[in-house]
Amino acid sequence: MIPSSPQTCAAHNQAVTCNFELYGSNNPLLDFQKLAPNEDITGQKIVKVFIINAFIAIVLSLALSVDKVKVNEYDSRPKRKDKEEHKRYVKLIHTIETLLQTLSDQQLIASIALLLAVNQQACELSAYHYNLVCTMLVLGVVTHLNLLMNITDFLNKGKFVALYRLVGILAQVVLSGFVLKARMSNNFPTTAGPLSIIPAACFENMNSTDILGVSSWSTLAHNVTTAGVASNTTANANQIMDNLTASTTASGGIGEYTTLAAFLIIALASVTSEYLQQKLNLTERKRIGMSRASIAFSFMSIIASTVIVVLSFTRYNRLRSEMDIPALYRAAEEKQWTFSQILPILMMAGSSIAVVKAVTESFIGIPGKRFENQAANALKRGGKTLEKNNGYEDVEKRDEDGTSSE
Repeated sequence: MIPSSPQTCAAHNQAVTCNFELYGSNNPLLDFQKLAPNEDITGQKIVKVFIINAFIAIVLSLALSVDKVKVNEYDSRPKRKDKEEHKRYVKLIHTIETLLQTLSDQQLIASIALLLAVNQQACELSAYHYNLVCTMLVLGVVTHLNLLMNITDFLNKGKFVALYRLVGILAQVVLSGFVLKARMSNNFPTTAGPLSIIPAACFENMNSTDILGVSSWSTLAHNVTTAGVASNTTANANQIMDNLTASTTASGGIGEYTTLAAFLIIALASVTSEYLQQKLNLTERKRIGMSRASIAFSFMSIIASTVIVVLSFTRYNRLRSEMDIPALYRAAEEKQWTFSQILPILMMAGSSIAVVKAVTESFIGIPGKRFENQAANALKRGGKTLEKNNGYEDVEKRDEDGTSSE
């Protein structure tokens, strides 16, 4: 399990060979010494699905953030308060929210599966493949962040389902933190090269699961400030800079993860705030203040997410292009279309089903006698008209003369 070391692997009857002498030299590698593909975890299709999913989530979140500005700033003006939103616009927002929730669910399932697979292969996974796993886990958190930050009715859409999602998301975030922090070592190879062929267990930080990672940060500080045996100040300063570069490079991804974790805490506060705004009788001043804070954090999270996705994509492309070369990689053994690579693509394509369902329910209605009866009963009780959109209570206000507001 993560974190792993040769000693912990040996305790589970798994041998780990840390051949630093072979891979630390510049001697050409024989074919059997080169890196073998691992399509089950880091196939090219799998990583690209994570990247595309995170990018789409950012685009959808931008649309929802603009809608949040419209609802809280434009529609709250005195001249706009009594006007109804166009139904097609409301239904479009519903469709976007449904798609974002579907993408988050897919990332959650894929990320948990990835964590389980990494845990199973902890003693044999190469440092190179471990780096790709860290990239995918960060991208998974990006999608969840945008879900929580930009769907204002997250809890009101169904408390049980929302809490169920939250438990899964928090579990993924915590476990992803352990995996990323295990790489927080000043000798973990995060760039392409022969050392990346060595099992990740030879480099991992065994303090990655301690409370809040205190030991990890103290180890990082020690690695940075240890200046070796140099006796003069200039040499010591140069050594510290070299150590700082090595340590922060090896910690690549932990900065993005920390940023996302901080925004997730803000997102949870935002979800709670949106829920309380609808349940409590807040003053107009407090409501406006909370709404504007939510809008500001939404756009900040989108900016942070965009930067992280671009960094992750750049880091992935560079690592893949520099590592997948004949001198280091057995490319001839790589299979492009395995089950584990086809499944994420089909899962992503499956989100179109949720979109079609949301669109048809919004614009056509949910067919069935039960929903027609529900709409008829609501019409009798309320003195209000339900648009014949059976599954959704799109209520039209009536003017004093009894005509519809549209």
